[in-house]
Amino acid sequence: MKRVRGREIFLFTDNFVFESTFYKGHSRASPKLSEIILRLRKAERDGGLVLHVIHVAGTRMKHW
Repeated sequence: MKRVRGREIFLFTDNFVFESTFYKGHSRASPKLSEIILRLRKAERDGGLVLHVIHVAGTRMKHW
C-alpha cells in the first residue's frame, strides 16, 4: 500500500452503473456491487489516496 499512498488514481470504465454507484456510495439492486464500492472506499481511506472513476462509452474505448 505504500506505493499508492498520497496518489491520485484514475479508473476508467465503460460501465455507467459502476461509476454512478461509486459516487452514490451504494446500490440497492446489487449487494455485490455495493461490496466492491465499499472495498474501494476503504482502500481510498486507508491508503491515503484519491480515486476518480470516469465513465467512457464502450464505443469510444473501441476507437482507441
